[in-house]
Amino acid sequence: MSITDGGASEDEAMKAGAGPLSIPLSTLDLSVRTSNILKNAKIIFIGELVAYTEADLLRLQNCGAKSVRELKEVVAAYGLRLGSPAGDWQASDVPAPQPMQPKRLADYDERSQAKFFLRSSDLRLSMRAHNVLLGSNIKFVGELAQKSAAQVSKLQNCGRNTVIELENLLRLLGLALGTEIADWDRKAAQAAHELPSASLETALSEAHNLGLPQIEASCLEEELCGLLVIVADERNAGMVAKLFGWAGRGRRTLESVGQEYGITRERVRQIAAKTIAKIRGDRIEKPWLTRALNAARQVGPVTPKELAKLLRKARISRTDFDPSGLESACEEFGIKFGLDKRSLGGFLVYGKEPALARLRSLYRLCKKLSSARGCANFDAMCDELGIPESERDSARFMISKTGANEWLDDDQRWLISKTATRNRLTNILSKVLYVCPNIALSELRRAAAKSRRLQSVPPTKVLARFLEVRGLATVSSNEVRATGTFDGVIEPGSAEATMLKVLRAHGSVLRWDRFHELCIAEGLNPTTAGIYMSISPIISRVARGIYALVGTKIEPGVTEEIAADIARSRRTAAFGWTSRSTLWCAVEVSRNALTSGSVHLPNFVTNMIDGREWQIRFDGRQFGTTLKARNNFVWSLAKPLERLGAEPGDICILDFDLTASTVGLTVGGEDLVDSWESGDIDIIESNLPDADEIETEEAEEETVDELLPDGEAATGN
Repeated sequence: MSITDGGASEDEAMKAGAGPLSIPLSTLDLSVRTSNILKNAKIIFIGELVAYTEADLLRLQNCGAKSVRELKEVVAAYGLRLGSPAGDWQASDVPAPQPMQPKRLADYDERSQAKFFLRSSDLRLSMRAHNVLLGSNIKFVGELAQKSAAQVSKLQNCGRNTVIELENLLRLLGLALGTEIADWDRKAAQAAHELPSASLETALSEAHNLGLPQIEASCLEEELCGLLVIVADERNAGMVAKLFGWAGRGRRTLESVGQEYGITRERVRQIAAKTIAKIRGDRIEKPWLTRALNAARQVGPVTPKELAKLLRKARISRTDFDPSGLESACEEFGIKFGLDKRSLGGFLVYGKEPALARLRSLYRLCKKLSSARGCANFDAMCDELGIPESERDSARFMISKTGANEWLDDDQRWLISKTATRNRLTNILSKVLYVCPNIALSELRRAAAKSRRLQSVPPTKVLARFLEVRGLATVSSNEVRATGTFDGVIEPGSAEATMLKVLRAHGSVLRWDRFHELCIAEGLNPTTAGIYMSISPIISRVARGIYALVGTKIEPGVTEEIAADIARSRRTAAFGWTSRSTLWCAVEVSRNALTSGSVHLPNFVTNMIDGREWQIRFDGRQFGTTLKARNNFVWSLAKPLERLGAEPGDICILDFDLTASTVGLTVGGEDLVDSWESGDIDIIESNLPDADEIETEEAEEETVDELLPDGEAATGN
């Protein structure tokens, strides 16, 4: 033991026969607070202390019940008690200390020397203790050990808890404050680390395992809550755990926690700040937190619920641990979370920013296309956004989990956004069901395909699911039954209302030119009448040049009679030139075409395109696939046709730009041939907006005037 304030050591006092009364109090393992109380009261020996009663001690400056209990335990260890007479004992009875030679490094064994050479950075200290030593330029244990407790307490920013921490750590190393080292040399300590001895290596290993407490936990929840228990009582630890979500149930507000514990939100904030401040700088290992973060960073975009399930499945957490608790732990401990958080379709999603950005673009595009076309093809969207195949399964999973979109088929190829406020396909189908509440599904699809603004119509099975999801109709086998009346879907006085009136008044089936004349007689512009015969879903093309109201039951022989009359005055064609000097060709989509991607072309068309490669485009964009032509065949159409939702029996128009070496694809019904032969398609296409100009909030039914060339009116001759 060291000699302090000129008093004899405990061993010397006992050897001198003075008994425990002569033991200096400075040689005992007292707290800093209690030592300072005795020092200020000039109570040096146990013999002086036992003369005081508990009431006497409580009257001493800064002395409280805790210090009194400590002193009672000290004197009881020597068989004494407070308030007992010391007999004729006098402080003068203590033998004078014998002069001693200061100890040198050589006086200590090799193991102790190695511990003196430990750097302060080698010790597992709290951040506050570490900063105290750093600010006082104490770089080695030998420099710290030479200071007394009183000297340490006077170091800048050093409080009672820090003194206790340093005392305890030295005691665990077998050292103590106030140790003499007469020939201490920092250079010698630095040199010891340049070529560490076996003793120093052992000391380093021992120091690594000492100091801050270790959390014994079997899961993430126990580890995070265990950190709080170290520095706070049970009540406050539980309060902070609930606030930060460290028990696994998610973060809570100051307000809700305060109401539960009957205190103000400000008091909750103060308790949390004080508690976290005590452990924030501590370098306590957190293996479960590290494991949880590593697991979270390895997955693609996920919802909080799915991430919680992942942690439980990996046996990192015992319950479905809400990821907000991970976030708060990273915030409080200064750890990088490694995941970003975004709201997609009104749902929270975690993931890496590049993948989240692509997923966000997918949600936005799906919403846009749902408004403009009714629904969207998943692979077509991924192709457009450049989402790699490796991320598509994850994107499908997220679409299924967030609930912002709904799949329209079991293969998860077609989907609809639930957040889109408008839906063009719904508007078109509503018009058809208003005119014909009971209709075949295939006929309903052909009617919808007439709209040039849809660009494409989904396959029959997808369309059936769409009708049910949108609440428009029920579908049984191939029969569609409307679930509403759809009043007001056809605006009174509009072009479609006029054409509906004509067909109901003049017969269910009309030849093209007769139908056209009657519409003009009702006040329609000739161009408007021609356009709407080609694009209106309520007008059905029964055969070439023959039109009827959609869903009309036609008597046998009527169509054949009109068709024979038309055939006598009309040349059949399946290809031709547009006003844009492009070559078009109509082909029927067969099942073989959908699987092989190959179709047969007329000789005239083949002679113009044979031996060349054509970049496919649709919807105003390059698709990324090259169409090849040779020997009256073209191929590589399988994927484009699938993206457009083509089915066997559909008509596909191939529009070849001979100058740019591109080919546009348009899929629809047989009425497409009439539109392209008559040149009406050029008027329609020239007035359609570019795909990039179709915004979500503008995806509603346009007026007739928007379809017409500049300067023409919707009505009148």
